[in-house]
Amino acid sequence: MRVSSKTSSASSKTSYRPDIDGLRAIAVTSVVLNHAFPDIFTGGFIGVDVFYVISGYLITGILLAGLNANKFSLAEFYVRRIRRILPALLVVLSITSILVLFLFTPRELADYGKSLIATAAFSSNIYFWTTTGYFTPEAHLIPLLHTWSLAIEEQYYVFFPILLWLAWKLGKVNLFLVAGCAFSLCLSVTLTNGHALAAFYLLPTRAWELLLGAIVAARILPAIEHRHIAKIAMLAGALLLALGFIIINEQSPFPGSLALLPCLGTALIIYAGISDRSSPVSVALSWRPVVMIGWISYSLYLWHWPVISLLYRRFDGLSTTMALQAIALSVALAFLSWWFVERRFHTPPAQLASVDKSQGRRPLATIGFGTAALAIVAVAGTGLMQLESPTVVRELYPAEIAELNEAVVHVSSPKKCREPERTLNDPECRIGNAQMPATIALWGDSYADALKPGFAKVLHDHSAYGFILHSCPPILGAVRVDDRREYRNFGAKCIRANQSTVKALEDHPEITEVVIFGQFLNAFDIPDRPVFLVPDHYNPAFADKRMDQITDRIIDTVEILKGMGKKVILIGTFYATQAQGAEDLLARRMWSSRIDGRMSAAIYDRYSKPMNDRLRKIADDRIIFIDPKPVFCRTNDVCDFLPGGKPLLIDDGHLTAEGARRLASMIAQALEAKSTI
Repeated sequence: MRVSSKTSSASSKTSYRPDIDGLRAIAVTSVVLNHAFPDIFTGGFIGVDVFYVISGYLITGILLAGLNANKFSLAEFYVRRIRRILPALLVVLSITSILVLFLFTPRELADYGKSLIATAAFSSNIYFWTTTGYFTPEAHLIPLLHTWSLAIEEQYYVFFPILLWLAWKLGKVNLFLVAGCAFSLCLSVTLTNGHALAAFYLLPTRAWELLLGAIVAARILPAIEHRHIAKIAMLAGALLLALGFIIINEQSPFPGSLALLPCLGTALIIYAGISDRSSPVSVALSWRPVVMIGWISYSLYLWHWPVISLLYRRFDGLSTTMALQAIALSVALAFLSWWFVERRFHTPPAQLASVDKSQGRRPLATIGFGTAALAIVAVAGTGLMQLESPTVVRELYPAEIAELNEAVVHVSSPKKCREPERTLNDPECRIGNAQMPATIALWGDSYADALKPGFAKVLHDHSAYGFILHSCPPILGAVRVDDRREYRNFGAKCIRANQSTVKALEDHPEITEVVIFGQFLNAFDIPDRPVFLVPDHYNPAFADKRMDQITDRIIDTVEILKGMGKKVILIGTFYATQAQGAEDLLARRMWSSRIDGRMSAAIYDRYSKPMNDRLRKIADDRIIFIDPKPVFCRTNDVCDFLPGGKPLLIDDGHLTAEGARRLASMIAQALEAKSTI
C-alpha cells in the first residue's frame, strides 16, 4: 500500500537521539530491579509505560515521515516489526522452553505450553488476564508473563498504521491522535476503579500511552522556542517520572490516572529534547554507559524475567545474592543477544532512510518466515499441552511423578454454584445423588470445595447443597483481610455471602444437617501468610486475643444454626506448609529421587490444637466436632502428608482426592454415630 504525499504536522525525519536510548535504559533498569527486588524497587514496573511512550513516538515519527515522502508501505512496516521483534524473541522462547523441560512439572509444562501459544499469537496479555494477576505470588513461576507488554504493543501496531493512514488521507491526523488518546485514557481510569486487572492487561486501556508518544511525534504541540523553557520542561518531566517511581507500587490503582506520572514525564522529556538537548537531564540520559544499556534494553527485557523466574522456581525464592547474580546473568545474555541477533536483523531508526528499499525487496518472504516461525512455536506449545492428560504423563514419567501430578488438580465449583439461590435450584450444584431430596448442606470456602468429591462418594443415597465461595471462611462476625491486589474487596463480599447463606439455611427447614469446613488457620499469626481473619470491630490492641475472638465467632455461628434446629458438623482446623503439599512435593521430585512429606506432630499441634480444643468443648446432641488430625497424623510423634506415596494435600491446605476421601469418611461416621470425633 503506497499513498500520495499529503501535508502533515510532523517533520519528515526524526534524527537519532541518544537521550531516548537513555530513557530506554531507565525503563528497563527499573523493570529489572522491580522484578529482582520487588520489596525495594516497588514502582519499577512502570518502566513498561515509559517504553510505550517511547515506542509511540518513534514508530509514529517513522510512519509520518514515510507518508510525507510518499514512501509509506504497510508491508515494509510489518517487515521492520518482524525484524525488530522476532529474532531475539524466538531465541529466548527456544532456550526457555528447553530449560523448563527439566524444571517444570507435567502440569506446569502444560500451562507453559498455553502461554507459549499465546505468546506466539501475540495475545499473551489476554491469556494472562484470564489466568493470573501480574502481582500475585504465583507470577514468579510464569516464565513468559512479561510478554504481555509485547502483545499489547504488537496488537497496537496491527491497527495503528492503517488508522493513521486513513486519518492522514482525510487530513485528520491530529484529531485522530488526540481523540484516541483521550478516549483510551478515560477508559483506563474508569476500568481501573472496578476492573483493575483488565485495565492493566488490555490494549484499549493502554493505547493512550503509545498515542501520547504519537502526539509528540506529530508535532501537535508547538515547538519550545526558548532553551531555558525547554530545560524547565525536561526537568519537570524527570521529576514526574521520578515521582511515579516513588509513589506507585503494586497496591496502587494502576494504570488509571496514576499512569500519567511516568507517561507525561517521558513525553515531556522527549518533547523538550526536540528543541534543546543541552539540559542536565538530557546530558545524563545521553551518557555513553546509559545509552549502551538502552541499546540492549529489548534483549534485557526479554531475558531478565525467564532468568529470574526459573531461578526462583528452582530455589523456591531468591536471596539478595542470587537476585544480583540473576541480574548479572540477564545483562550478559542480553548483550550476547543484542550483538549476535538483534544487530543482524534490526536497523536503528537513524539508518532507515538508506535501507528501506533493500528491506522491502522481499517483504512477503520475511512475513512468511516470521509467520512460519511463530507457527512452529505454537505447535511446540500444543505438544506441551498434551501433558494435561494423565495417560500421556504415565507414559512419559515415573509412577511416583504421575501419582503426584494427578493429585495437584484443584477442584472448583462452577461460578453459578457460588450463589445461594442458584445452589438451591440447579441440579448441577448438588453434591451426591441429585435425584434425592437434599437434607444436608456443605458450607465453606475453597477448602470445602476440595472436599466435595470425597464428600459426594460417601453420601451414597443422600443429596447435599454446597454453599461454597472461595476465599470466604464460613464465619459470621469475622472479616477476611488480604492486601493482595486481586483480593482486596473480598472482605465485604464474604460478609454478604455468609449472610445470604445463613438466610437460605433459615428459609429451608428441609436442610437438617450443616457441615462447616473452612480455612480457620488464618486466625493465627503464622509467618509468610498474606491473609488473616479478624473479628468485626477489631481492635489491634488486642491482637494477641485474635485467635480466641475468631473462635468465639465460629462458636456463635454454630449456635445460630443450632437455634434454627439444624444439626451442625463442625470440622476443626489443621496445619501444614507448602512443603507438605503435592505441588511442592512434585516440584522437588522432578530433580530429586527422594521426597518427604512428614512434619513433627508437635509443630502441627502448635497451630491447630488451641482452637480445636476450644471447639471440641461445644459438642452436644446438636453439634458434632471433627478434629481432622487423624487424617494426617497416625502417631503422636509424626504427621505424614504422603502416606504410601499418596499425597493428602495439594498445597498447604486444599485436600487432594485421597485427603478428601479420608476426611469425608470421618464426616460420614459422624453423621451416623451422632457424636464428636
